[in-house]
Amino acid sequence: MPIPFLIFLMVCTYMLVAHTTSLTEEPPIILTGDSEFGTLSTDTTDATDTTGATGATDATDTTDATDATDATDATDATDATGATDTAWWTDIADIADIRNIETGNDENSETNEVTIFNYRMDEWEDKYLAKELMSSRMDWQLVADNPINGLYTFPLFSHAFTEELIADLHTFNNWTMGRHKNYPTNDILMHDYSASLGEQYENIMSHLVVNAVNKLYHAKMSPNRVDIETFIVRYTPESQAHLGIHHDSSTFSVVVTLSSLYDYEGGGAYFPDHQFLLKNKAGEAAVHPGRLTHRHGVRPITSGIRYVIVSFVKARW
Repeated sequence: MPIPFLIFLMVCTYMLVAHTTSLTEEPPIILTGDSEFGTLSTDTTDATDTTGATGATDATDTTDATDATDATDATDATDATGATDTAWWTDIADIADIRNIETGNDENSETNEVTIFNYRMDEWEDKYLAKELMSSRMDWQLVADNPINGLYTFPLFSHAFTEELIADLHTFNNWTMGRHKNYPTNDILMHDYSASLGEQYENIMSHLVVNAVNKLYHAKMSPNRVDIETFIVRYTPESQAHLGIHHDSSTFSVVVTLSSLYDYEGGGAYFPDHQFLLKNKAGEAAVHPGRLTHRHGVRPITSGIRYVIVSFVKARW
């Protein structure tokens, strides 16, 4: 057999063996960059050639499972830390389902005018929430003061809110006395005073103020796992001038001042363990822990009328 023909036959045999071997080799490994050193994966084209449709389906299933887990983790993290800075806005509209209930002092509920008793999305917030709060986009660490350890104050309501509510309270005559056994106040439950305002106010406490507390105290309370008792308190020299030193039965307490400092003399919340007297401006809120720390009382008012809204918030951990 001629030598050139033998050489040609050997070259053809080598090329055939080499091609057959390449078809059975593992697909190349590539790095996708999902971690510091990348995630090991196979080239998708070669994987399709060698594993067929089953391999492609498995890869899709793995990706879907990862996406679903990530989405769940993100949701859990949000729930654990409470509403985000902007989530409360939607929550008030969707969860509160504010209605113009014709009970109590809701005489303006049938008009088109936005009042504290007549809720209308966006318009109510723009008119009755504090301007500093709105313009800062609920930046609690920016707008809040910390006069003593564990006590925070921040603007919550506008002058329009406090003035409109005080004008209505001056005509209100169904004040109670003795609801609380140990430290009673001359007060009225917010829901008994106005069903519609009570519903709106509770949602502000649970979705707005709980979010503020989470930010300021580095807590993880859920807006949907709190119980709230809110009542309006009236201090006058004749009805109730002061309140003794006590702890609140709450996880944390929120006191919103309605009266201007010019509406009364004396008064103010006194914290004896901190030797601190708090006299907030109208519309400002004070937040402090209820049990164990921050014993406080109310100093005697000597003239005028002082109105505040008190909320006892209990977290269901």
